[in-house]
Amino acid sequence: MRGIHATWLLDDGDDPRLEQLAATLGAGYLTRHGHQDAKAGNINAALDKTDAEIVAIFDTDHAPAPDFLERTIGYFADPQMGFVR
Repeated sequence: MRGIHATWLLDDGDDPRLEQLAATLGAGYLTRHGHQDAKAGNINAALDKTDAEIVAIFDTDHAPAPDFLERTIGYFADPQMGFVR
């Protein structure tokens, strides 16, 4: 993805191979103790650790187009906007 951004891998399975992959790719890596509330719980745990104004979430079987940020960030200039799908 082009543009200034941080990429984080949220691992709910505590897999050391994924931690190594994230490090190799220059991504952050977050895991949590327990698996309460499954994927939503994992995302909420990660959101508690960020102060980012905008967060984009992708499943592992999705990859954003290189221009994803360029095509979506502009919508957030509108203070009424809270979600872009």
